[in-house]
Amino acid sequence: MAQPGSFSPRGWQQLQFVTPPSCKLCGAPFEHDAGLPLCAPCTAPRGYDRALCGPGRLDKVRSAVTYDALSADLILQLKYGDRHDLAPTLGGLMVPALAAIEPPRNAVLQPVPLHPKRLRSRRFNQAALLAKALSERSGMRYRLDLLQRVKETPQQRGLGFAGRRRNLSGAFKASPDAKRQAVILVDDVLTSGATLLSAARSLRKAGVSFVAAVTVARVFETAKDPQVLLPEV
Repeated sequence: MAQPGSFSPRGWQQLQFVTPPSCKLCGAPFEHDAGLPLCAPCTAPRGYDRALCGPGRLDKVRSAVTYDALSADLILQLKYGDRHDLAPTLGGLMVPALAAIEPPRNAVLQPVPLHPKRLRSRRFNQAALLAKALSERSGMRYRLDLLQRVKETPQQRGLGFAGRRRNLSGAFKASPDAKRQAVILVDDVLTSGATLLSAARSLRKAGVSFVAAVTVARVFETAKDPQVLLPEV
């Protein structure tokens, strides 16, 4: 970092941006451009539970960078090191990812909420800081009241996708005001996608017309470079 909250030229070059060719729905990058519009999970039968996008799920997903040692350090400094000055920088990284979603004109940003107990412990929601920064950079409105976290979930570490999904069942409740809204969920990291899918389902039940998600970083199981473990704090 050259200055607090800004990248040095070397740091910028080290970021692994998630760029095309990629899945037109979930944004997963393709190793080669074979002219295919969708990845395997997005073309799987409807019952495939690991798909991020599709009926009852998210319409689109985009992430700015791969979750690796560099992006993890930045996110963890924001999340646990009180480096709120990093939120505008990370929000800036998310602007192209948000644009790639091609959100409806009336879309609003909604950060993935924390349970009140977790919020009191941490004192702030990093997703809300990112949503505010992304709103300022993109001009898109953000709201904090369309979704609540009503279930305090135990740690996710060590759980497979099915376990994470069960863990998050009923974790969110959408406001009646969400009906017919177009909502872009904002979060710091996409791991299995279980959190975003649980939030999306709650919004769907409330009558949301379009729900997508944008994150700073995304964990890819097929990444060539080692990826750090997410802490559970």
